[in-house]
Amino acid sequence: MKELSKAEEARLRLALTVIEHEVGGGAPVEGPDARTIHRRRGVIARALIAAVAVGGVAIGLGALLTGGDEPGARPGAGGDGKLSTEGMIACAQAIVEGQVVAVRDAPQPDRVILTFAVQDWIKPAAGAQETEFNVLDPAVDGVYRRWRSGEHVLLLIESNREAHVNTFRGDAIAGYRARVERALPKAAGMKCDDRGDT
Repeated sequence: MKELSKAEEARLRLALTVIEHEVGGGAPVEGPDARTIHRRRGVIARALIAAVAVGGVAIGLGALLTGGDEPGARPGAGGDGKLSTEGMIACAQAIVEGQVVAVRDAPQPDRVILTFAVQDWIKPAAGAQETEFNVLDPAVDGVYRRWRSGEHVLLLIESNREAHVNTFRGDAIAGYRARVERALPKAAGMKCDDRGDT
């Protein structure tokens, strides 16, 4: 992602000042800064929208490359904590595409039972048409949301029971699936701590 110029950074800081003032979290803005803020609200709003859009694209691209809703970061031989696609496949107990049937609380705290109608088994290559996964509740830390009944998703479920399930929705499914399918041959026989090239 490209760094902000000094002018862009200044506009972003000014926009954040306006937001803080508008929601009542900051002291009233007075003097020359107040005139500048009020005169340039339209410019600031456009700059803020652009900054958020650029940030959203960067986050979306990062999610696509590292695992959709989830970070996909694990210690690896390369030392930067990011696994390659092959490494993520090696660390997965299951990669499946299909439809969420139901989600209910598991007997263990912070876990759920995900009932899933499998349209396609990617790893392993075959399995039951409907299966249950006992996984970490995606909403346990308030960052991710639980799956909804009827939702079509691609899931990468790690062997590590304490890891969040990597969930791909909507347009992200096709892109990540293509990436996984390209990496599958190289991932065969890899261990979870191997890295691969992608």
